[in-house]
Amino acid sequence: MLAKDLIVKNIIPVKIGDKIDSILAEMSMFMVRQLPVIQDNVLIGLVSEDSIQDRKGKLLEEENMLGLAGKYVEEGDHVFEVLKHVADHNLTLIPVVSQENLIYLGSITQESLMQYIAGTDSIIEPGSIVVLEMRRQDYSLADISRCIENENAQILSTLITNNQQDEMMEVVLKINTQKISAIISALERHGYLIKASFNETNYDDNLKEHYDGLMSYLSV
Repeated sequence: MLAKDLIVKNIIPVKIGDKIDSILAEMSMFMVRQLPVIQDNVLIGLVSEDSIQDRKGKLLEEENMLGLAGKYVEEGDHVFEVLKHVADHNLTLIPVVSQENLIYLGSITQESLMQYIAGTDSIIEPGSIVVLEMRRQDYSLADISRCIENENAQILSTLITNNQQDEMMEVVLKINTQKISAIISALERHGYLIKASFNETNYDDNLKEHYDGLMSYLSV
């Protein structure tokens, strides 16, 4: 999935000279804390709620904008690149531009991005979650996959979190079966530390709880 395929059509960009009150109302309507600023269809910056909250009754000025560095993606960027930029800059919205000349094409919201991820096959396909903990130098996805495939199962997706302080990493595996006792035993025989495991019901409950929490946060 590319950035151009994730664009939310109803986000309206703003311009220098627009009323601050109208900008804040649009942010509230679409539950975002940033909006793109354009001039002659070219993206020139972002405006954030924090930068204009105390300027009600006034007009948007150039000094109210955030810099663009890292705060936009090009139309051909992969969804993982979109995620990285959103996370790195704590954005609720990220503009999408053409690959040349920064022509504004639309925006992707944090909410629409999370809804896309939640709807991917690796999330919605039935299965289980196994969480491993190991040293970074011991990590080999090929070895882990071989161990799981020997038990007639497959890895649907992985998520890796590094702990920079103690050289440890957490590997979250989505596996395409709910019967994981033999898989857990096999992983333990090969020296892997099982930090946690969840069957489909446990996983769905946890996913729904986290998703509901995120949607509640976005509604603030």
